[in-house]
Amino acid sequence: MRHQLEIVNVQIGPLNWPMNQPFAVSRGRHDEVANALVAVVTRSGITGWGEAAPAAHLTGESQASALRALREIKTMLLGQNVIFARETAAVMREPFKKNPAARAAVEMALLDAWLQWLRIPAWKFFGGYSNLVVTDVTIPLCPLDEAPRQAGRLWRQGIRTLKVKIGREVEEDIERVRRIHRAAPRAKIIIDANQGYRALEALKVWKELLRLNIHPILFEQPVAAADWDGLCEVGRKGRAPVCADESVPDAASAAAFIRKKPAGAVNIKFMKSGLFEALEIARLCRGAGLDLMIGGMVESDLAMGMAAHAAAGLGWFRFIDLDTPLFFKGRAVRPALLKSNGVYDLSIVTRGAGVRPVPAAMV
Repeated sequence: MRHQLEIVNVQIGPLNWPMNQPFAVSRGRHDEVANALVAVVTRSGITGWGEAAPAAHLTGESQASALRALREIKTMLLGQNVIFARETAAVMREPFKKNPAARAAVEMALLDAWLQWLRIPAWKFFGGYSNLVVTDVTIPLCPLDEAPRQAGRLWRQGIRTLKVKIGREVEEDIERVRRIHRAAPRAKIIIDANQGYRALEALKVWKELLRLNIHPILFEQPVAAADWDGLCEVGRKGRAPVCADESVPDAASAAAFIRKKPAGAVNIKFMKSGLFEALEIARLCRGAGLDLMIGGMVESDLAMGMAAHAAAGLGWFRFIDLDTPLFFKGRAVRPALLKSNGVYDLSIVTRGAGVRPVPAAMV
């Protein structure tokens, strides 16, 4: 078996794909998908796939830097065995610390190949808790009159939790959330500022929404990543359920975060820390009694599908934010794991992650 699972070829290339609308947040925007693909081929002919979805405005990693890192990592992979995915992840962690999305893609590809060999779906590997998971769907920063139209459309599709991007201008952001709530009054709402506010601004937004009888279930990353005191202030003074995202990029920061506990929840992302380190962060935070969210960057059903496998299989995550395949104009991979109503039905997967890029994506 060891011989058959030896890596004999590694394929790397860009994934450039159109989007059906821009994905704008307070610190930047995606107008098209600019990701990277990696495939590891074993001696037995199994191909495992991974996807890197860098976000320069959040992590500093670009498509170009991810591709460079993948080309360097390729030489490390040839001749290695996919069974040792976790050990390979540990070796990559320090030299490619600034390339978490690239590392995540490699780890994903190794795991996919190994699980195909074992003939088990990824959700069973992660724990087998469930093969079904339901995500929120994001309304990015957009013109005020467009936001309620999106909210109404998503509600009619069957989406019951809306994640609203804010963080640019306080009064406009309040009005955006008000209009969205009016268009879909029964929807649960998560607000995400992506570090866009100072603590006093975040508190103003929160208190005004409460005055309008709008009660978001979570306030994600209201202040700058390094402003843990600000996170704590928003949670304490606003009595707001606060989630840290950019504040916890790796396991070391997670350990420090747990000691201080400036917020009650943490967003876990493979692209922020690598797949196996993300799972390590999740275990640490769960053990400390923090709520868990799982999210990502602008990813297809390949990368986000693997995160959905983890969320379903582990059953640890209170908040699910794995919606970006719906922002792709058509699907870059098959089959489509995420349905238009926000449901990932992973029962269709029999081995590994269960998806691969369509021919048009492999250019």
